[in-house]
Amino acid sequence: MIFYSQPYDINKDIGSYYNKFMSLIPDNSTACFTDGDTIFTTSDYGHRLQLYLDLYTECGLFTCKTNRVKCAYQLAYNWNSEHMANHREFAQILNKDFSITNITNAQLFSGVMILIRKQTWKKIGPFKSGMLGVDNDIHLKARNQRELVYLMNGIYLYHWYRGGHTESTDHLK
Repeated sequence: MIFYSQPYDINKDIGSYYNKFMSLIPDNSTACFTDGDTIFTTSDYGHRLQLYLDLYTECGLFTCKTNRVKCAYQLAYNWNSEHMANHREFAQILNKDFSITNITNAQLFSGVMILIRKQTWKKIGPFKSGMLGVDNDIHLKARNQRELVYLMNGIYLYHWYRGGHTESTDHLK
């Protein structure tokens, strides 16, 4: 079973929130964390995430494609597009794809979405405390523990991410 969370922590300690959430879910389950400024644009996203988990049982840590992110291999659509119908159409095109890219040894991913099996979290250790770099740290922990990290090429998540203004730091306040 996948447990979903779009966390917010007033103290800017998202890592501790992730760890508390992970400690609450059953041992044989998975957590899906998404940034607060994201949205899946197709209604079957949960079914598709479960299919990825079922198809790629050797992997315990996944992320997805998105429109706004600084990690180039996760970028999949026009950074400047605000028309949600276009994002939905693009996600529906990607829905035909169940492939993965092994990103274990690639640039550390952006945590716009983190899909992590509880057994993987228990093996590689907790998320680091704090707000920034939590995503990079969990990717690095997985790599160092020889755990696979996959990019789900058929999962697309719309990301507001600073409203397209790359220099904005409002999200850090």
